[in-house]
Amino acid sequence: MSKTVMAPKNLYRQMLDYAAARQNEIKIEQRLNIDDLYTKGEQIVRNLEQSDDLINLAILYYEIEDLTISHAVNVAILATKLAFNLRYSYDQLVELAGAALVHDIGAGRVPPEIGVKDYKKLTANEIKIFESHSVLGYEAILRDYPNQTKLAEIILQHHEKCDGRGYPNNLRCEQMKPDARIISMIDSYEVLLHPREHRDALVPPIGIQEIISRKGSCFDSGLVAALIKSVSVYPVGCYVKLSTGETGRVIRTSKNNPVRPIVNLILNAEGKRIPYQALDLSTEYLHTIRRCVPPPIDIQRLLS
Repeated sequence: MSKTVMAPKNLYRQMLDYAAARQNEIKIEQRLNIDDLYTKGEQIVRNLEQSDDLINLAILYYEIEDLTISHAVNVAILATKLAFNLRYSYDQLVELAGAALVHDIGAGRVPPEIGVKDYKKLTANEIKIFESHSVLGYEAILRDYPNQTKLAEIILQHHEKCDGRGYPNNLRCEQMKPDARIISMIDSYEVLLHPREHRDALVPPIGIQEIISRKGSCFDSGLVAALIKSVSVYPVGCYVKLSTGETGRVIRTSKNNPVRPIVNLILNAEGKRIPYQALDLSTEYLHTIRRCVPPPIDIQRLLS
């Protein structure tokens, strides 16, 4: 495995290309090439050991032309960050990061017009087509890498839910692979953070609340708690409006107080740019976060 630590932006771009290439291989029924999957997983782990820059990208970046690609990359980053909090070993982190990066490869066979629609508005036949992507990914792995049974099962199970209402096999929590339980929850969380054709993005606190509302039913309670501790209610990279009217960007979170992170102030109450000023909300009690706001940047510039 590689010992090189790549710049976060470069790694993110590379992972987008990697996820797209794997989905395309499934789409055209070409041999799947995941020989270097765990090298990519290790690069994710090493980057997250050094900084939260990848978290920043995972929260803010999405590829509107093909959301399944940026979704896969963002899930890989967020799932790995959560697993740090669960004290996964280094090798376990690498395996999880790799599995999450290709968890949606079967989506390459789902027509784009179905993939972007509101699930609740799909016809019975469209639901069948959409839900087939878990099995298609599973079968592709076993066809080309018959020894990768654990990876294949994680991909197969990534839409199962703890209450047995997931698919394709209606498994319950204790029947799922631990990595599949993590990816299932992060898969749902990531979808809530970024726009879809039928709705705008939900801000991180609302996304967290959606996941909390399913705690103990769809998702394992321990994993929900770990999500709050590792990603926080206001994740690194999100933009917030304070009670003073100022706008800032979250630069560090607190495991002990997830609603009071450290923010860099960037705009005053009149909306004018000000010199960066770090503000620790865990000690500055007169300042509170009023709401999240859209980033005052072009999303595509994040990778420039």
